[in-house]
Amino acid sequence: MRSEFRINPNLEHYACLVDLLGRAGRVEDALEVVKKMPMKPSGSIWGSLLNSCRLHGYLSIAEAIAKKLFEIEPTNAGNYVMLSNIYANAGMWDEVKLIRELMEKRGIKKQAGCSWLQIKDRIHNFVTGGGFEFRNSDVYRRVWDELIKEMERLGYKPDTRDVLHDIDEAMKVEWVCGHSERLATVFALIHTGYGLPIRITTNLRVCGDCHTWMKYVSEVSRRKIIVRDTNRFHHFENGKCSCNDFW
Repeated sequence: MRSEFRINPNLEHYACLVDLLGRAGRVEDALEVVKKMPMKPSGSIWGSLLNSCRLHGYLSIAEAIAKKLFEIEPTNAGNYVMLSNIYANAGMWDEVKLIRELMEKRGIKKQAGCSWLQIKDRIHNFVTGGGFEFRNSDVYRRVWDELIKEMERLGYKPDTRDVLHDIDEAMKVEWVCGHSERLATVFALIHTGYGLPIRITTNLRVCGDCHTWMKYVSEVSRRKIIVRDTNRFHHFENGKCSCNDFW
């Protein structure tokens, strides 16, 4: 950059390079870039690297990065949850429990998942694990069952790795089924016209299974589903997402 374009790399340039290397699975190379940066790495750079560790299973590096993040951003619940996800994926439930206890000790609460969408002139809100009356309604069960039947025919299988509780697989599947963006999507399928795009905003990063679920729903329903989470806009259409499964 300096020799060809006469541009001195700043923090944003380094953040982009670290993110690209991490997403490509070159986590150790990304870590070397961070160590050699001429300026102090920000929490967002460490957070990006922690997410790459989650994607590619770098447990020991993830623990070291999380320790730094707990010092830089001691009240950021997302960092604790990310490390918990990594431990849960590895089946390290005692460590998941320790992270939960650490959060309680420090007074840090995991933010509840919320999603919302607008239909005509009204905003509809959904909370993860909520909406019991809607979820128990005949129309919801009918639409949900039809969706799942067709999705499973196309190859959909629930991925419960993001469930941070040591419970049986059936309970984990039930848990992810109650995520707020799914409730919002089914509500939109019921209350909007065929073929119309669905636009949802959610306050957390979309979990892995919800992302896969959305892709299948877009294919089965022949709807374009646009979800804005904390990382980016996801455009789901014909069984694919604009992010190419990197977010």
